[in-house]
Amino acid sequence: MKRQDPEVTIYNYRLIRRIRHQWFWSALYTVLPVLGFLVVVLRYDLWTALWTPLGFLGLIWLHTAIAGIQLRYHPDRERSHRNWKLLIRFPWLGLLPEQPAPLRLILRLQTVQWWIGLACIGICFPWLPTVALFQLTIVHVWILTPTFWMLARFSRSGKYGLLKINPRETSYYAE
Repeated sequence: MKRQDPEVTIYNYRLIRRIRHQWFWSALYTVLPVLGFLVVVLRYDLWTALWTPLGFLGLIWLHTAIAGIQLRYHPDRERSHRNWKLLIRFPWLGLLPEQPAPLRLILRLQTVQWWIGLACIGICFPWLPTVALFQLTIVHVWILTPTFWMLARFSRSGKYGLLKINPRETSYYAE
């Protein structure tokens, strides 16, 4: 019989909760911004409506930059900034882990993205029209709301587990 090295760590995690990503919510999440864009085009003009796609791209870039900076200076820096990728898929938009990651880390990243994003939109107040600020705020909320909804469902189970994000589902594991 082969003996294990005493330095080897064996992790035993059990599945606490799994949320499957349903196509209906994904389709609704995609269609609503398109309808909002059309309403803005019909109500105002095309130039005003361009703030929505520009805001989406700019806010995704801002969220990715914020997460990258936070991960780079995380106390567990050796492991925290590796194996993260940019996802543009319901309900996750932004820089997310490819491997299971601590729920607390992801929750902290999303919370900081929320507040810094709102602060950056607020800083632009003197230079942007009111409609553009409103559109940027709506896009910001639209990007982060499904993520916060899912994290809230997982955090009820405890904050000391691992979150595993797959294309079809998101799972929460605890020791």
